[in-house]
Amino acid sequence: MAKSSKSKSKASLALGSAPDLAPAVPPTLHHAASESALHGRIGRQHELTSSMEALDIEDDEGGAGSKHAVALRESPADADAGLIESGNKDSFFSFLKSILGKDIDSVRINVPLFLLEPYSNLEFMGMLEDLEFFVQAPTQPTPLERMVSVVTVLITSLKKAMAKAKKPINPVLGEVFYAHFDAPEGTQAATIGGAKGPLPTTHLVAEQISHHPPISAFHLECPATQVGVTLIHDIKAKYNGLSFALQNSSYATLNMPAHGEEYHITYPDANLIGVLTLSFRLLWTGSCTVTCAKSNLQTTITFKEKRWFGRETHELAGTITPIDNPKKVLATIGGEWTGLTTVTYAGDKEPTPLFDASNSASPYTGTVVPDAIAPDNTSHAVWGDVMAAMRAGDSGKAHKLKTDIENKQRKIAKDREDGKVPPYVPVFFAPDDQGRVRYVGPKIPPANADYKAFTAAAAAATAAATASGPRRAA
Repeated sequence: MAKSSKSKSKASLALGSAPDLAPAVPPTLHHAASESALHGRIGRQHELTSSMEALDIEDDEGGAGSKHAVALRESPADADAGLIESGNKDSFFSFLKSILGKDIDSVRINVPLFLLEPYSNLEFMGMLEDLEFFVQAPTQPTPLERMVSVVTVLITSLKKAMAKAKKPINPVLGEVFYAHFDAPEGTQAATIGGAKGPLPTTHLVAEQISHHPPISAFHLECPATQVGVTLIHDIKAKYNGLSFALQNSSYATLNMPAHGEEYHITYPDANLIGVLTLSFRLLWTGSCTVTCAKSNLQTTITFKEKRWFGRETHELAGTITPIDNPKKVLATIGGEWTGLTTVTYAGDKEPTPLFDASNSASPYTGTVVPDAIAPDNTSHAVWGDVMAAMRAGDSGKAHKLKTDIENKQRKIAKDREDGKVPPYVPVFFAPDDQGRVRYVGPKIPPANADYKAFTAAAAAATAAATASGPRRAA
């Protein structure tokens, strides 16, 4: 078998970031590979996503549609390389004119190929980093410290906005993505309190649960520390002539069964500026929250906005208070989401560092479940040929392949409208009685398991659960 080199990837729970039109940011993969079960590595989302090296298909022929996993590699290119090539600028501005004042997700507009990243959004959002904060959250000894850990998980996701990226490919309805995340054996990382802790394996399942509007669902869990989180990624964008306003309706539900705690997380809105000068920058705006009814704690974080003719700011400030006594401040959060953020507990004179987005190096790396053991509706199976053509610079072939896939999906959608095909029911996710979408799939198997059988079992369970009516999560 032809061997290919693999670059180490760094794995953050990119929760709830990612605009649907330009820089896709938030909500938020290393096994030893054998000859019989190769695992493609998911590369860290890098500032150079507009010029990353070609996808590497690990098979003898090296062609798209391989039975083995696709490795994503970081590019050594100039970090300041433009996202829009000079030959596409006129087309880009024509595209902006066509969407002026429109809710982009409420109208069916084809985004030009030169604005797309060669990834499905499920895979892009699955490029997770800084998972050590996620896996170690349940090990914190007090409810307040566990709340701070969950807040740190939220903060780590915000740095994805720092990456220069185009829009990922919009997944097809029912598309899935599976991955696993590991740190090298024996690796330990410092917790927020300074103690060292192990870094066990985590597993990710993602599914596109709606196409118009595009809504993606992600579930990440760590069996060893009994923590899981479900993210519903739902962002709407509108172009106002100078910038894109991004309304972020994403939310996450993080559970720590050992403590009986459930955390509800919301995410800030954002503005994508620098559009007319082609120097895209995304700035978080508004506020976000983390609440836990069991511990009676709530965190509110506010983002300082840029003033007219003022300098851009990345500052954030927040408080942790009892839900029933919001005037009693137990801790404050401060700093910059592009740099160092800290927590200062009531009574402490000095702040405690939480996370430094400008100097983070996660030990986690990730692997995609290879095609040989995956179903035919995974992101790589659906878009593999399109991605390969985009990476090869063959825009004509990529456009044709992408159009063929989209036309097939339009026909299926029309058949559903006409009653020829039953409505799509998500396989792994369902709403609870309050409408909050949760993971309802089977226990996620290890990396070398048969994911075709896993997917089939989930589909069968969904069919049985919906035989008598809409499915509801417990």
